[in-house]
Amino acid sequence: MTGLTSSQELALLDLYKREIIARLQAIYWNSDLGKFFKELLPSAKRIDELRLKFDDEKLFAGKLWDELMLSPMKGAIYVTLLNFLAEGCNLKAEESLDLHALLNLTTREKERRSYFQQVLIHYEKLMRFVDVDKVLDFLKTIEPYEKVVELIAQDIQEEDPATKKKILLRTIPRLGSESFFDILKAMYDGNADVNAFIEKIVPNFLRRYELLCEDRINSSSIIQKNPFICVSIKKELCGNALEGENTIICAPTGSGKTIVAAHIIKEYLKSQSLNRKSNQPLRKVLFLTPTTCILDQQANAMRKYLQHAYKIITTCGADQTPLEGAIEDNDVIFTTPQMIVNLLKNDDSYGDIEFPKKPFHLSTFGMIVFDEVHGTRKNSPYSNIMQQYHRDKFAAKTGKEELPQIIGLTASIGVGNSKDREQALKYVISMCALLDSPTLSMVRNNHDDLDRYSTPTTDECWKSISVDENQGLFINALIDLMFALEKDILKLIESTHKLPEYHFFRNLTDDFGYSKFANPEVLSKPPTEKGEAYEHWLSNAMRRLVPEDSKLSELTKAKILKKMEVLQKLFDGLQMASLFPTNYTLDELQQYFSNENFQKIDPHAVTLWQLLQGKLQELASAECALVNDLVSLLCEPKSDEDFRAIIFIKTRRIKEKQMKSEYITGLNAKSDAESTSKQKQADKLARFENGETKCLIATSVAEEGLDIAKCNLVIKYSHVTNEIAGVQRRGRARAKNSRCVLLTFDEKLIKREEANNQKERLMKEVMDLLFTGSFSLKSKVNDEVREIYEEIQRKDAERGEKKKRLKESGIDYDVECKICSSFLCKSSDVKVAKSQYCVTSGDFWEKVFYKRITVSKNIYEGIGVIFCRGEVSGSSCSKALGRILNIKNAPIPILTADELKFTWEEKGEKKARTFRKWKQITEALFHPNGLRNFDIGEMRNAPKAPIMNQFENVVCDLGSIE
Repeated sequence: MTGLTSSQELALLDLYKREIIARLQAIYWNSDLGKFFKELLPSAKRIDELRLKFDDEKLFAGKLWDELMLSPMKGAIYVTLLNFLAEGCNLKAEESLDLHALLNLTTREKERRSYFQQVLIHYEKLMRFVDVDKVLDFLKTIEPYEKVVELIAQDIQEEDPATKKKILLRTIPRLGSESFFDILKAMYDGNADVNAFIEKIVPNFLRRYELLCEDRINSSSIIQKNPFICVSIKKELCGNALEGENTIICAPTGSGKTIVAAHIIKEYLKSQSLNRKSNQPLRKVLFLTPTTCILDQQANAMRKYLQHAYKIITTCGADQTPLEGAIEDNDVIFTTPQMIVNLLKNDDSYGDIEFPKKPFHLSTFGMIVFDEVHGTRKNSPYSNIMQQYHRDKFAAKTGKEELPQIIGLTASIGVGNSKDREQALKYVISMCALLDSPTLSMVRNNHDDLDRYSTPTTDECWKSISVDENQGLFINALIDLMFALEKDILKLIESTHKLPEYHFFRNLTDDFGYSKFANPEVLSKPPTEKGEAYEHWLSNAMRRLVPEDSKLSELTKAKILKKMEVLQKLFDGLQMASLFPTNYTLDELQQYFSNENFQKIDPHAVTLWQLLQGKLQELASAECALVNDLVSLLCEPKSDEDFRAIIFIKTRRIKEKQMKSEYITGLNAKSDAESTSKQKQADKLARFENGETKCLIATSVAEEGLDIAKCNLVIKYSHVTNEIAGVQRRGRARAKNSRCVLLTFDEKLIKREEANNQKERLMKEVMDLLFTGSFSLKSKVNDEVREIYEEIQRKDAERGEKKKRLKESGIDYDVECKICSSFLCKSSDVKVAKSQYCVTSGDFWEKVFYKRITVSKNIYEGIGVIFCRGEVSGSSCSKALGRILNIKNAPIPILTADELKFTWEEKGEKKARTFRKWKQITEALFHPNGLRNFDIGEMRNAPKAPIMNQFENVVCDLGSIE
């Protein structure tokens, strides 16, 4: 169970002898509990004999302990006691479970366990040599131990010398590996025998301790690893929640919000165990994180504090664990919000193929913790959950539901797009109202303590020189190529449209800047190819405007879309060339244009590239001023040898240069090459933590929640978002004297950073106002809560009417490839199961070809990828349309919404629509029926269906698909 030897187990039991004897007293009053120990005693009746002999439970328990220690089978006492504490001790059950967790060393982190085992291995000599008063006096000189030493000193005042030693030895090593060395240092120089003993345990001890002290001074590592939080801070942050109030806990990164949440959860579960009726189930705790990256991290932290008293599980869409079962079988459930949103759906889009979906209610949970709660806005999964909460809240007035307590965690609520204090105040109130939280929990009275536990970070801006001449010429050459391709597109359009009428390309013929045209959602083409506006325009044109055009022929649309794909690739190249050495961009573009299939589809684009290629090769360089400044920043002289840096970047493009680096992105990054599995993320973070990797390159995935303690430098590499992200990124730097630097040559980004800093100051002003006695947050929140529910009711009614109209329309849409317009299936052929949109027409296999893929643990990746078999200009379209899942040993094609086009006839005119998500399709066009076993059989037996033994035998459990 723990990996301890028999002698170590007995040493551990002796450390907790006093507490064990206290628990054994329960047997005096309940003889049935003695069954655990009968085989260890001389006779089966020995416990009854002891109960008759002693008229005091304390004397009885003490004698029972003595006889157990004399038992010839005392090697089995450790396991027997664990079973007794876990299952048999009903008296003082909570205390028994706590003791069980302390004795079961699997509750400790690996590093701490290894040092605690050193105490057990050398237990007899430590008990002989340790001087408690001397050790405590020494530990008082180390700041993080001060409060702990005070508690130990109070606890041992009335104890005998042996018990004092035991309390010391069992308490201090739980604080971390450094504390074991601190105890040894306090003992050192006592006498030759003591010194020899210490040198045997830790060879060259004094030098190793000297290095430990240097590391402690430079990086404050003991504070970072310490699993404790200042009592005054915890009291302020926990107060509202422990009184049963919904609240948002707002505290700086690194100040211990996770520890606070753990304490709140533990107290809630304890109160549930003590106060609920015998026939009532334990109401669960739901802990939500916005990304899968931090699920395991937060769950592991919670296990540390809750230990083995409660069952904890993590589950996400990529797991094979059915969420309903995970909730039923565990006490604390860690998951992502979309998983809960799917459970709450009241239609058949998340139903089982054989049984109707059981209703699921938020009242299953007694408490919901929203980590990084500032993400609760608009139509986010957090917001969707809270909308259901508000529906339940007003239903609760009629006694239908019991609401969970809501706890929000964040380092910064934010102020949205607020320009002044009044707008910012309104934003914060609306956030509190959406979370139904009439209180905010912040540190207001103990700022000195907060500063000790939350390391301040210096904000800087490092302005690099602008692009050099060759880099600028390289970029301009790419823009010339993009302009030539745009002219090609114009010629294709001219065959059908009068250009002034074709609004989305109007800026090529006259300079109207960013003016809007007939479609208010669509921007005209910006006059420059360098900015975000161009990317937005291009995405809109590819996704909607061209595919939905009713006048262009299908062949013309296919050609335009292919050219726009080239424009997208060149735009990506522009971004890359402005931030990194231009030879990186040249290599990628050469590979792209050399694709044989692409050369057949658009030979003119290839010709244009070939004409430009020579010039680009002359201009390309392995040098880049911005990268050189980055390297200089990373290689500055440092006082701390144990240096770590995180570089935040929009896309991962930095390659290793003078420093070992790794990157992490989200689990659902756009390309497989850039996506990072959960295990890989954990491995990379572990290497960063232990110093094997010194530099971590991250997209926004590392902004929120990731516990990266040893980080001295955060660099925002020409990338600025909003004030919340700024707080989160700065919070990644947790070591002492750490820095957060914006590195850019772009004046616009510098101004945006300044605007974000101003928003942070505005948010602080609002928080100060909220805690003045004259302001009633509770009444303001309650007023807005009612307004939120009225808005939810209005939108629910609108959705209901819209769904009814869609059902009555009876239109059966043609589902086509967005690129080549090849017919794929009818909308009536699309069925849904667990939010997966499946094709159930056997003829579909004739419209596509497929490729087998290596099966990973992520079930979303499926067993194969499907591609369009249509043609563009005589060549294969080959557009990826989705995946193949193995459902009940049948190949089921799953369509990706963004690659499709839906067409229909209306008043003699062909209409077309494209969408980014299936949610948009179901709201605008049709609601698919649920997938049936009959449909699965049809697809399994279709003449052109893939043969299943071609694929690895991984069957998708629909109960685990998100």
